[in-house]
Amino acid sequence: MNKKTKQIVIFSCTSFITIGLFGYLVLNGGGQNFFKKVSAHTHSNSCLFNHYEAVDPTEDCHGSKEFWACCSHLSYLLEEPNYGTINEAGPFIGFYFDNLDENDERYIPALPKTRTIKFYCDDLLLDTQYVRDGNKLEAVSSDDFIISGWYKEKELQNLWVFDTDVVDGNINLYSDYVAKQKSFSVDEDDALEVDEYGFSATTELEREICVSKGLTPSDSFAVLENRGILFNKSEVGVISEVTIDIDSNGFEEAKIYYGNTPLSFENSLDLSSGINNIDLADSEYFTIQNSGEQDLRINSLKIDYVRKTIYNDASIPTVVINTKNSQAVTSRTTYVDCNVSTIGADKDVTELKAQIKVRGNSTASLPKKPYRIKLDKKNSLFGYTKAKNWVLLADYMDGSNMHNYTALKFAKMIRNDNSFGVDPLHVNVVLNGSNIGLYTFCEHIDAKEGRLDIEQDNIWEKSFDEINFYVERDLSTAQDSSEIEGVTYFRVPLENYPISQYVFALKYPEKEDFEEELEDKSVIPHEDEFNKFFNDLKLYMTDICNKFVRYYHDINEFDCIASCVDVESLALYAITDQAFGESDHNLKSFKIYRKDGGLLKFGPNWDYDSCAYSLPYKGTYVLNPFAVGGSYRRTSFGEKWGSMLFNDIVHGRQLFNNIWSSIETEQLNLFIDNQLKEIKTISRESIFDCDKWMNNQYFCLLDNLLYYWRFISNQLPYLYDFYR
Repeated sequence: MNKKTKQIVIFSCTSFITIGLFGYLVLNGGGQNFFKKVSAHTHSNSCLFNHYEAVDPTEDCHGSKEFWACCSHLSYLLEEPNYGTINEAGPFIGFYFDNLDENDERYIPALPKTRTIKFYCDDLLLDTQYVRDGNKLEAVSSDDFIISGWYKEKELQNLWVFDTDVVDGNINLYSDYVAKQKSFSVDEDDALEVDEYGFSATTELEREICVSKGLTPSDSFAVLENRGILFNKSEVGVISEVTIDIDSNGFEEAKIYYGNTPLSFENSLDLSSGINNIDLADSEYFTIQNSGEQDLRINSLKIDYVRKTIYNDASIPTVVINTKNSQAVTSRTTYVDCNVSTIGADKDVTELKAQIKVRGNSTASLPKKPYRIKLDKKNSLFGYTKAKNWVLLADYMDGSNMHNYTALKFAKMIRNDNSFGVDPLHVNVVLNGSNIGLYTFCEHIDAKEGRLDIEQDNIWEKSFDEINFYVERDLSTAQDSSEIEGVTYFRVPLENYPISQYVFALKYPEKEDFEEELEDKSVIPHEDEFNKFFNDLKLYMTDICNKFVRYYHDINEFDCIASCVDVESLALYAITDQAFGESDHNLKSFKIYRKDGGLLKFGPNWDYDSCAYSLPYKGTYVLNPFAVGGSYRRTSFGEKWGSMLFNDIVHGRQLFNNIWSSIETEQLNLFIDNQLKEIKTISRESIFDCDKWMNNQYFCLLDNLLYYWRFISNQLPYLYDFYR
């Protein structure tokens, strides 16, 4: 082998040098490590070289050139020697590699960072480029916009010059643009063939134009039955005009509603047969409704629009529930272990240990289940007072998804902070990875702190007059085979009264609250004390009921009622029932409690999903509220005790007057406006819910929303004027 002279680098150090396990040089000791170039050195066949492969640089780390380290002379070569023994040492790694810098000729600089460049038209992300630092960008154009320039700020102050500017970090660029006018049309060639539920949709240009309660047309684009609708389910853009050609054959009447959320109804116009050119005033959604009895034929539809660029966060909070082993939740009596998380709260919680079961009576048998959640430990969800027990109301029998929400919000408003009232919140619910739709989240009504706050210790030591209690007038309890008369509920027979009996369910204290746990964990049941309390409670409530029977026949019995009952709390309960046309509280869901031996109190208000807003109980989704509601006496309601106060013009009516008089005009108007805002807030979730649970019967959703809105926007101002 020929000897060859190379330029080499000699390592010099004041510390001891060893060869590491992977064959690279490791410098040990406390001395300073350094190297320097020296004159060429002549190697021989006796030299031992470690060959180190090149290390490619990345964006996060420098690299290293390929080299051969001479262990004999503590030097390296950048070209392969043709003498000596060469050992393959793999890539150059470790401490010495980490400390390479630009002064070392083996050093390869790290690659320029790849940056993310986003191009926006207002909030609309138009394009994204991934470019390394130091490079130029490609100009972006669009079929939807005429772009005159890209700027470094949303305020369009500093222009990005594509010929000279280079990337030096992640960048958002914003355009100075003019939106191009666009349009699309559908006609009989795009006829919508409906399914068994009268639903169909076209995805023309990826925009869903849908029919609900329609018929399959033969010579037109769409046919709508009575109350049927044609609407855009998904966003088209900012719509300037809609042109609708309606066949004159059989035409009676039709409307178009429009706004900026799905199934908006705050704006409306009457339609006629023939060509209708409707200025939608830059709305994003429209709905055509057949308000006549005969079928409505729409021959064609043309939509003029521009691409939408400004977006608002329309998301609502979410409750995420995962049960152990993804177990299904089907029982009203048996809890399933789970964990609970929230998304969208000011302070979210993650995977809280909990249990979940189905709740409710008639609602528990419906396809969309309501749930009760019991956390292992008290916690605050969505900013509510810390507690263990929470409720998710399904509102399956309320086609608007607003009945409980609005009535409970109203009840809380008029009670102020003087007593506990349920505060509802609309949420999405994801159960075991599946979105199960829109729910009303709220507090579970119980005796605990932060709720009724009537819980007591050592109840068995107290007399009846000292015991706090909470009962509910609830006929369904007696119809439930899991309940036990004499333990969980009792009956009060009534004579000379429109109802033959009341059934009261005992909510607190329950029999288990009379169990005394000793230090050794053994339990003394105190059954005799519970039985005495239960019998005394039944006698007490029987006496209350009989006093109301007498008051029913003679208003002069008011003072007798007022001596044992907090009549103001009854009036507060009754005002909400009257305002929302509740018809079911005479038999169930009527809450009553006593605290500290005081007067009997009423509340919190509860259960306004189906038997309210003048709608009779159907047990099913109300498909067309106009067929069952609308003919009501605005001052009537179903619960008898409250209606006695109202009908007692001498004594009780003044309580109603006082409460309504405490509401300012601006306060009531703001309350009504907030309900419309809430409809808009949950509009997309309502669409999803209708898709998932109601077989795409969107016409029902619209009719229920129209009915609900007409009810509250007329009923509340009417009562306000009536009392004032």
